[in-house]
This record gives sequence, structure tokens and C-alpha cells, in this order.
Amino acid sequence: MNRIFVEGIARELHEAAAQARTIVLVSPYVKKSALAALLDPEAPFYRLTLVARALIGDFANGFSDLEALSFASRLGGRVMTQPSLHAKYYRFDDTVYIGSANLTANGTGLGLHGNLEVLARMGRSDETERAERLILRASEPLSGEDWRFLRRKTEDASRAADYRARVSGFLEEGVTRLPGRWLPLCTRPDLLFEIIERRPLGRYLSPQENERRIVLEGEEDLRALAPPESALSSRLGFNAWAAACLSQSGIARTIDRLFEHSGSPEPVLAFGFIKSVLEQDFSCRDAYFRVQSLTRWLTYFLHSTYYIPDTGALLLARR
Repeated sequence: MNRIFVEGIARELHEAAAQARTIVLVSPYVKKSALAALLDPEAPFYRLTLVARALIGDFANGFSDLEALSFASRLGGRVMTQPSLHAKYYRFDDTVYIGSANLTANGTGLGLHGNLEVLARMGRSDETERAERLILRASEPLSGEDWRFLRRKTEDASRAADYRARVSGFLEEGVTRLPGRWLPLCTRPDLLFEIIERRPLGRYLSPQENERRIVLEGEEDLRALAPPESALSSRLGFNAWAAACLSQSGIARTIDRLFEHSGSPEPVLAFGFIKSVLEQDFSCRDAYFRVQSLTRWLTYFLHSTYYIPDTGALLLARR
């Protein structure tokens, strides 16, 4: 009965699952490819429990699949989460497997470059029962609201990860070297891609905003950014290019230095202070309006670094 597996882990687990009526799967990371190879929808099991970490970052970075959890749920399984989970424990009726292998293609040896894992098979005992109870007690079932929250946040995190990767890629390739005293002009950086595609802006503007002025200011900023063809195929690509350019600009570096030497216990800068810096260091005559444009550019293109705190005060904050 007792045996240690280093090879053939996926095959061993599949064969055990094919005969089991009660299945308990405990793995921090779970991929649908491994779960689908393990569980046959026509198998005779009647009770399935899956416990995973189910952290947003795991899904966003591809360590786990949200679809794997959905797959288990569609088979009638109970899906549970435990954010601190590190154990790998699998039970098929009275046969238990404990080891290092996550329920992923690489963990079980399905992948082209599988990990070197070990999995020990043993019979069900008082000790394995106690371990299983402790794991299940420490885990929480996923509710319908949890599913919706995970899906929404995973999609957001995936887009953010893709955005950061694109920005890094542009920085590695080299971005436009903006003039030393360049300052963003357009007050609606969120509409620059619409300006590139020459779309009417009226539907996006408030009655107080002048479309012609925003277009002219946007076109001037676009000439300074000089996005290449590779950055013009999508909004995400353009925004990543603009973020890379902005992060390397003189004004962004100046803002970073101001944060480092602000002397404030909170990482915030008052708009009035930024205005005086623009006037003195950038010879800016319309500094009042440029502060508005600058803070909008920073919080739109570099949103993972800068934000406007919800205090009612005119402040720029850094995460």
C-alpha cells in the first residue's frame, strides 16, 4: 500500500480518482488542465471537496486558474479557500497522498517541463483524519458573492499585470526622450487615444470643457510623446507607452524627489507646493492649470504609484 512516487504522479492520482466515491483535494495552486486530467465527469464519485489558496494574485499571475475552481464546482464539488494553505493532501476514499506536488500540470508531471516532486501514498488513519479535519476547519466555502468578487478582481489584476509588463517592455526598448522642461498640457489624458483615432469627444466632456482646446492640447502632447506603431494598436499599448515616457520625464523625477524630501509623515504633496515648483524650476507661467494636467497624467498613466486621496484637499499622494 505505502509507496513514494517521483514519476507518474498524474497517472497514479487519476487511477485513484477513477475508483473513488469520496475525493478530497488540498492544494495551494490548482490548474484546470491538471484537475480535468484527474477528474472524469463520468467517474462514480459522489462527494468532492477542493481546498485551494484562491488568492487574487495567484490567479492574476497564472499560478492557479479560477476556471479550475469553477470546474470542480460544476462537478458538484464543494470549493473552499484557505489563504495560508501550503499543504498538498489528496484523499480518494481510504487512500491518502501527501507530498510536494501542487495540483498543476508541472506539479503532477503533465507539463513539458514538470517539477521534480515527491508524493507518498498511505492508508487512511487517525492521523490523516485529524490532519484533514484541521485543514477543513481552517478553510471557508466560497459563496456566490465570493465568486463574483474573485472574478472581477482577478480580471482587474490581470489587466494591471499586463499593463506593468508593457510599460517595462517599453522602458527596456527605450522611450522618447522628452525635453527637459516638458510638462503635460492636455487636461484629459484619458481621451488621448480617442484623439489619436479622431473620435468626437463630446460625449465624454462636461459642459464646461472645450472640445477644440482639448484636441489641440492633446495633439501637442502626442507630438512630444511620439508613440511608435507598436503603441498605437490598442489603448493599453498607448497608455503603457505614455506611462513609460512620463515615468522617465524630468517632471516625474522632480515629483519623486519632492516626495523623498517633503518631511511629511504622509506621502502627500499639496497642489500649491507643486505649483510653486513648476513656476521656479520649469519657468511655467500657467502653473495653476499645469498642476491640474500634471496630477491627472500621473494618476491616470502611473496609477499604481500616484493617486488623489479622498480627503477633499488638493493633494497628490504616492502609494
